[in-house]
Amino acid sequence: MATLAELQEELAELKAARTRVLKAQSYGHGSRSLTRVSYADLQRDIKDLERRIAMYDLDGAIAGDSVVFGGHRG
Repeated sequence: MATLAELQEELAELKAARTRVLKAQSYGHGSRSLTRVSYADLQRDIKDLERRIAMYDLDGAIAGDSVVFGGHRG
């Protein structure tokens, strides 16, 4: 499992990539071309990492979720 620092670093890198995609999705020079990852894929990965980072703050729990055993809350 990745550390919180590793997740935060990866999130920063994804956000930087998203900025580059917004500026130029693809470009070419002569016979060479480059196409960056899709914006939707980056957004999905960013949301996933933000969720994983939030889990660190909640000691592994997912915000808003709770487990009910036996079908009763009480």
